[in-house]
Amino acid sequence: MVHGDGPQDRVSGGGYAPLINVFLDQGIAVASWDKPGVGASGGNWLHQSMADRASETSAALSLLNQRFDDMALGAVGFSQAGWVLPQLTRRDADFLVLVGPAVSWQDQGDYYTRVRLAQDGLDPR
Repeated sequence: MVHGDGPQDRVSGGGYAPLINVFLDQGIAVASWDKPGVGASGGNWLHQSMADRASETSAALSLLNQRFDDMALGAVGFSQAGWVLPQLTRRDADFLVLVGPAVSWQDQGDYYTRVRLAQDGLDPR
C-alpha cells in the first residue's frame, strides 16, 4: 500500500482497514508502513521527494520478493502515489494499481480556477 500526501500511518488512520480486510479475506497478503516520522517511524515525510518514495517502495517490494519467492507482487497506491508508482519498473513489481491518482499540478490548478470563476459568476476563459 503506497500512501497519498500527508502524514499517513500504516493503515491511514483506519481508512485502509476495509480494503485490507477484503484483500486478506481473498488470501492476498498486505504490507504497509508508516511514513517517515509518523507512528513508529523515524524521519520526516516532508523531506521525501517522489523519487525517495519510489526508492522506499522499491526496497519494500524487494524485501517482500525475497521473503515470498515465486509470488506475484505489486503495489496499490492512492492519490499522490500517482507520481510514485510510475517510477517503478517491471523488476520492482508485477502489477501496479492506482486509486484516484494525482494529476498534473498545473492541470489541477487550472481546473480549480475555472470552477471557482464559474461559481463566482465570472467567465472562466
